[in-house]
Amino acid sequence: MILTRFISNCQSLGAQLYGRIATALVEYGSLTDEQICNYGGILRIDLARAAIADMKSHGLIKASRVRDPQRNWFITKYTSV
Repeated sequence: MILTRFISNCQSLGAQLYGRIATALVEYGSLTDEQICNYGGILRIDLARAAIADMKSHGLIKASRVRDPQRNWFITKYTSV
């Protein structure tokens, strides 16, 4: 119930793209922006990043930075709130 409300809130904010992002986060958990594109079937990462930023500003998703142990880079992972 809560998950379907989360997905419907995201869809009302930005239609199909936001719904795909929300569905990917619900199904797979914590994901990077590239993983969201792959699992959500989104072809353009720039659109996904803009939608993720908008969803984050509305408090629908949250971001956490983790360090990649192999490359020692920071990776941002997104989860549903």
